[in-house]
Amino acid sequence: MSAAVEARANLDLGFASDAAGITRLSRRYARYPWSLTRPFWIDRAPSGMASLIPQSSSGLLLPGDRFRQSIALEAEAAAHVTSQGAQVIHGTPGGAASLSNWALSLARDSYLELVLDPVILFPYSGLEQSFSVTLEAGAILILSDGMTWHPEASSPAFSRFTSALELRDGSRRLRVRERGRQTPAQLKSLEAASGRMPCASGQLWLLFGSSSPSDIALPAVERADVYAASSRLPDDAGILLRFLSYDPTAFAAYQRDLWRSIRQSLFGALPTDRRKGG
Repeated sequence: MSAAVEARANLDLGFASDAAGITRLSRRYARYPWSLTRPFWIDRAPSGMASLIPQSSSGLLLPGDRFRQSIALEAEAAAHVTSQGAQVIHGTPGGAASLSNWALSLARDSYLELVLDPVILFPYSGLEQSFSVTLEAGAILILSDGMTWHPEASSPAFSRFTSALELRDGSRRLRVRERGRQTPAQLKSLEAASGRMPCASGQLWLLFGSSSPSDIALPAVERADVYAASSRLPDDAGILLRFLSYDPTAFAAYQRDLWRSIRQSLFGALPTDRRKGG
């Protein structure tokens, strides 16, 4: 494989709004493991929003895999990007972690929803995931991801799951830097306290390129077997919500309902139902 191909992201997408206000793919590039279908337009708010579901030909990451994804929106573009299903993370005793890095760049007054299904961590597996985010003035980003594991797969268990995010403004000034790490030992401590082993955890970021509204709050979404807590971010950047579940089905439903409620609070209309049940 040439150095030029190696230097380019495995998935590289660009979105731009046309003269009629319809967001279209202005750049599309995919190599293993990604392939692309056509975008579709099913939402009335935000107007002209494109939806896209990149397809993973493998559906898994192996120890030492390094995948990079890039999404860029031009001014006033709006896009919803989601995965087609959960991705399995495999591991071997003493093996390297899998790496997945996302670069997200939103120009002024653009809007992106990146809602990823939780990865499934197999025994010995480790995933290090990072998001490098640049938001210009007026841009808004909803970003959600997570992980799940079998509650009985404790011997051997997965190795670790780390998720990091850096948020910068249009001048590349750092606004937020956050890194989370979860290990089986942490989950065991929760099991000792509650008598049950949690099997899924996730997070949702609501980020603003300009200062977030002073009255901004995530909509209240309650589900049995899901525990959630949110906090405002420094520099008026937005809100981070983390959630934990003892039921992977409840986790998926909570992530979907939370995203739908935020869309309604931002634009006054629920998103149109999708094939994945959203």
